[in-house]
This record gives sequence, C-alpha cells and structure tokens, in this order.
Amino acid sequence: MEAVSRPIMFPDFGDGSCLNCGFLAWAALRDDSSSAREAPIAYRGNAHFPGGWPICFVHATSLADEMGKLECQGVPGDQRLRQVIEAGRHCKGWHPWRPGFDPQWHVEDLRILQLEEGRRQFEQDIEQRRQEFDLKLFEMSQKVLEDSRRIAERSDAFNRRTTWFFVALAVLEVAGTLLALAYPNGIQWLVERVP
Repeated sequence: MEAVSRPIMFPDFGDGSCLNCGFLAWAALRDDSSSAREAPIAYRGNAHFPGGWPICFVHATSLADEMGKLECQGVPGDQRLRQVIEAGRHCKGWHPWRPGFDPQWHVEDLRILQLEEGRRQFEQDIEQRRQEFDLKLFEMSQKVLEDSRRIAERSDAFNRRTTWFFVALAVLEVAGTLLALAYPNGIQWLVERVP
C-alpha cells in the first residue's frame, strides 16, 4: 500500500470539506479479516483508496454511510468517493490538512491549538478581571475621597460656628469685665438708674 500524495495545484476547499481536512484517513482490510483500522497517512487527490475506504479519523461524520447513500442512487464508485470527500460540509470537527503529517499528528496539533487558545482566553480573562478590579478600586478610592471631602467641609463649618460662638462669648466676657471695672456696684447701679 502506498500513499497517494496531494497534487500541488489542488483546489482550496476552505468550506470544511474532507479533502482539505487533516483527519481524512483510510481504513484497510488487514490479514483478510473484516476489521478496519485507521491508516497513518491520509490519501488525497485520488479517486481510489486502494484496498480500503475513506474514514474520518475523529469520527465527526461517517463517510462510508454517505458513500452507501450515493451507491443506492447509482453514482459510480470513483464519483462517489470524490463527491463525499469534496463536499462542502462546514464540519465542526474540521482541521486544516498539512501535507506530510498523519491524522494522529493533526489530532495532537488541534489539541495544542485548543490548549493555546484556552491559555490565551485564560490570560484575557485574568487581564479583564484585573482591569475591572482596578476600576472598582479607583471608584472606591474616589468615593472615599468624596466622603473625606464632605466630612472635611462639615468639620470646617462646625469649627467656624464653634469659633464664632467662642469669640462672641469672649466679647461678652470682656464687655462684662469692663462694665464691672467701670461700675463697681454693677447691677445695683443699673437698677437705681432705670426708671
């Protein structure tokens, strides 16, 4: 069994077709038994999968079932295979094919990409949470600053009133002292003079 390589001028099936997917593999009959296994090399660009049939390495779809439906419709074998693997299916399990790498490598590559995406998302979440924390901390500090300003204003107003009260009290005390010095008899002198 030899792998059929992908032609250099192969059309770009960017629509999720199996032909452009790194998980396209083939199953072969081994030792004249009916058991199938995934081959390590993807067969592409060839209408024939010698001694086997195409499969999705990650089992995202059943290519054999699709080929069976086309066979029931009377589509010849070569055309069945092409129609199935070239069909634009927008498959959620699709991963771009990199020539020279087997489907297992593509599975590992996808896992690495998913891990990296997860790490990147985790870092973005941490950064977003840090920014939200910084914003809340800033808002709290602004609130504390505003509360401190209001307390200072109230304290200042209270201090001014208290100061004026004590100034008025001092003026009254000085006036009382001056009156006591000027009129030693005090209240008695005032009573005698008032009609």
